Amino acid sequence: MAEVSKRLNNVAGKVDLLVVGGGITGAGIALDAASRGLKVVLVEKGDFASGTSSASSKLIHGGFRYLKSRDFRLVFEALHERGLLLKLAPGLVKPLPFLIPVYGGGFKHIKKLIQWVFAPEKITMMELVKAPLALRAAVFLYDLLAGREKIKKHRILSKEDVLRVEPELNPRGLKSGAIYWDAFGLDFRLTLSIVKKARDYGAICVNYAKVVEFLRENCTVVGARVRDRLSGEEFDLFARKVVVAAGPWADIVRTKAGIERRVLRPTKGSHIVVSRDRLSIRNAVVMEAIDGRLTFAIPWDDTVIIGTTEIEFYESPDEARITKEEVDYLLEVANRYFPSANLGYDDILSTYSGVRPLIDVRGLSATDVSREHRIVEENGMITIAGGKLTTYRVMAKDVVDRVVKDLGVEKECTTHSIRLKEPCREEDIDIDDIDVRKHLSEIYSREEVERIVQMVKENPSLGERILPEYPHIWAEVTFAVTQEFAVRLSDVIIRRLGLYFKSPDGELARRIAEHMGEILGWDAQRIEKEVREYLKEVKKNMEWRE
Repeated sequence: MAEVSKRLNNVAGKVDLLVVGGGITGAGIALDAASRGLKVVLVEKGDFASGTSSASSKLIHGGFRYLKSRDFRLVFEALHERGLLLKLAPGLVKPLPFLIPVYGGGFKHIKKLIQWVFAPEKITMMELVKAPLALRAAVFLYDLLAGREKIKKHRILSKEDVLRVEPELNPRGLKSGAIYWDAFGLDFRLTLSIVKKARDYGAICVNYAKVVEFLRENCTVVGARVRDRLSGEEFDLFARKVVVAAGPWADIVRTKAGIERRVLRPTKGSHIVVSRDRLSIRNAVVMEAIDGRLTFAIPWDDTVIIGTTEIEFYESPDEARITKEEVDYLLEVANRYFPSANLGYDDILSTYSGVRPLIDVRGLSATDVSREHRIVEENGMITIAGGKLTTYRVMAKDVVDRVVKDLGVEKECTTHSIRLKEPCREEDIDIDDIDVRKHLSEIYSREEVERIVQMVKENPSLGERILPEYPHIWAEVTFAVTQEFAVRLSDVIIRRLGLYFKSPDGELARRIAEHMGEILGWDAQRIEKEVREYLKEVKKNMEWRE
């Protein structure tokens, strides 16, 4: 890819909108604005989706647990957006069944149902669903709120049914259960697909471009001084409107415009990843952690994601790492529900942590803070705070509606009909390996698959698997560098291929760095530097072992 400076030097004069932050919300804003005809620049201090947007539980969901707080509007909205994403990003977002096993409970928990009516903040979601009537009501209401976007109808299960569905579950104290449907989505690939679509609509999207300070005229923000983090060069960008969509970094970024008022209450969420051979599940399983919080075991290919935690976190989001206490917390709940797995430290393939940009609401626990979003405007600069992965499009629409109103532009939002990924049928892919065909059809659009297949035809070695146990091929590395903004080794391993989560080893890193080096002209010293920095990042995520 071209250097950051060269890409931004193509910006002539003042743009309509400068978006600061290349996570899913910033990407969504760039796409929405560009599709309405605005001249847009998106800058991200790291790689796209390198923050919260690659550190979620990877669920595209309505928020089943928000039924407890009676946040029905948010659940309705999120379920609608889930339905849209299943259509707009097929393969990247796909249906996933969720099993709720109920332990204990019985009709004595009817008082919890009564308590939910008068004081929902005093009970947990799992306490509520232990009342048989409440469990039935919750899954029925979830389907009802989904309306036409319902994936499949829920099922109420007996103890025997639950154990047939998930034989490894702890049978002791198990009473009943239910299955409802939500969706799984690779957050980092979904974010990237939105960035690429924004580029298709004319937005200039630049990673590794950090805002050093905001430019002001009479206290009004009119642009930003941006530093190319690869070359160190700085230059000024002027815009009619500036939007900060920096997720948990928003308060930090706002100080560069002289705004000290906080809008966030950031919380850290951590996950561990284990092999599906060690935790053999067929469905996502809803579990109750020792503190009553809902936790999930989520199948992802041949791995299982276990998470998440929720800890208030006021350090820099760049420093978010899992702690030993969090690892123990997640292992405890997994082993309580699946005692035969007997998971230990050595079973953990990888870990990751992110920081949620929750709205600052006093008097509520972090778990009870709504995932709704808030838009604030100060000194002429708009900030978007709060929200969740699934509702990024609504957040973007609300921001751009305000921007076009301020700019006097009469263009309606159309992102509800913009495909993020054109469907690609496996049988249309001219590659022999069945697993590779399936993988490519899920991750890439039809046009992108055609380009990747053409690369393989021109150089058959690019059709070989990077690792024998996974369906990723070398052509994807080439495609990531030439078409998907990847300029660092970590960009490719973590946020293009996702191999970090499954196999974060040094030999793999070196081989991919050498392949990237051939494309980008890296010498041996640069290759060593990239490998060293990637392994440093891996080590940080495993510091809890020390």
